[in-house]
Amino acid sequence: MIGNLAELHQSDPFTPHITISRVPDLPPSELNSLMDTIANRSGSFYIDVKRVVCREEPYQKICLELIKNGSFEQLTDNIDFTLRGSYSKKKDPHLSLLYSREHCNTLSDTMFKLEQRHFKKIRCTELAIIHFSGQPSDWTIVHRTPLKQNIED
Repeated sequence: MIGNLAELHQSDPFTPHITISRVPDLPPSELNSLMDTIANRSGSFYIDVKRVVCREEPYQKICLELIKNGSFEQLTDNIDFTLRGSYSKKKDPHLSLLYSREHCNTLSDTMFKLEQRHFKKIRCTELAIIHFSGQPSDWTIVHRTPLKQNIED
């Protein structure tokens, strides 16, 4: 879906993600080890979708707003505990669908089609460290690790 939206709106495709944290300035091997520790202490989970929104930020346009739940909050607490600081992003959980410089008033057809899809839940199954540099098509995943699988998954 993200690729189709990017093509339709001449924008960059990107890997779907929920930005949940920034990371401290540590050597990559230490960050990778800490990420694995967080994942081993955290289970995969579902997070409910509140609604599809269009934002007027300069680049981040169409998102699924998500509703924080206990699993999300446990993960963010686990991140802060393991990284020894306030690194997690506890506010405004969302899943971006389109990065664009278009104004929301020109995206009404796309918004209408997305709203008809009735998104309900997002399943979170892994953590990744992404190096953000330049445009979304330039971003690279430098480490990924699965979250522990829960019985209800």
